[in-house]
Amino acid sequence: MKLSIKDIVGIFGKKDSHKKKEEPTESVPNEDNDELLSLINSKRNEIKAASDIKEDKEEEEATEPLDTFSSYDELKEEVEDESDFITDLPTDFEELTSFSADTDVHTESIDEGLILSLSNLGKVDIEYISAITSTDPKTVISNLAGSIYQNPEKWDKNPLKGWETADEYLSGNLLHKLRTARRANEEFNGYFSDNVEALKKELPPSIEAESIYVALGSPWLPTDIVDEFISYLLGDIIPNVSQTANAVKHDSETGIWEIPNKSRYSYTKYVGRSIRTYGTIRMEALHILEKTLNQKTIAVYDDVPSPHARGKWVRRLNQDETVLAIEKQELIIKEFQILLLITVGADFGCGFGFNGSFGSLEVKALNHLEHFKLCEHA
Repeated sequence: MKLSIKDIVGIFGKKDSHKKKEEPTESVPNEDNDELLSLINSKRNEIKAASDIKEDKEEEEATEPLDTFSSYDELKEEVEDESDFITDLPTDFEELTSFSADTDVHTESIDEGLILSLSNLGKVDIEYISAITSTDPKTVISNLAGSIYQNPEKWDKNPLKGWETADEYLSGNLLHKLRTARRANEEFNGYFSDNVEALKKELPPSIEAESIYVALGSPWLPTDIVDEFISYLLGDIIPNVSQTANAVKHDSETGIWEIPNKSRYSYTKYVGRSIRTYGTIRMEALHILEKTLNQKTIAVYDDVPSPHARGKWVRRLNQDETVLAIEKQELIIKEFQILLLITVGADFGCGFGFNGSFGSLEVKALNHLEHFKLCEHA
């Protein structure tokens, strides 16, 4: 028997209880009420039973321990010996998780898998390559040896993380990367030996100190050398100045130099050097030196009454004092170059500073660009 919404409403009445009940519609005979109620109750019981089963199943699943290795176990089934997967790897790794490749991409070539990983993910993802090539991760890493390297600063003690292409890893500040790789190699019993050897081969030869041009303000000039130069130039009034609040500061990111307490020599026996020999009364030696380090123009200004507005003052360049201060600046620069010539045999720290920051930089072009797909801009 086919019933309409109107028929069902006729049986159960309106929802508004304050209204008078409507009489059953003629389209539903009274003798069919029992059959209709039976049908509805049956459906309700079926729905409730299905809901109870679902709740029981969810409760049962919630009590079971979570399995984080489902996909990983599937990959290991292809390996004859499970322990073979972690041969030669550190023993204190975190639990490995597997990449679930929700994609239709597949290739038989591991090299092509690397290209697809770079193209689709923008990085070297061992789990992704393993999934799309149906190859265990250990085989992927073994086959790509020399083309990829694991960065000890990014691996997080997980053999599947932190992988980079050789072009990316063997570029940048190689000396810094070599130091990091050596420390990690000692800590993990030779695990990063390939990194150390590859970086040593790529590291450019060090530049000799006499071949490095050093000027006041050079980015590779160590701050403690500037502190020593100040003591040499104006007098050693503060022993171990580099370890005090008066130490010269240099921000490697902004390139800004700062000399604290620039008037420190004003009330000492060396005041003559500060305001006459290497500075002036209007601009002391350390003020001139700081401007030189920051490559700022030396200029001395006077405050004079404005010729256009009564009661206001304007700044006017004092040419005589400016010329005198520039002469002192040239003298300071000359003294610094003389000091470099005297101490060049000891490298004066500048050679190490240059080679450590700039002499070990390597720039490489990415050689996989032809494999990337360019998308049209929307």
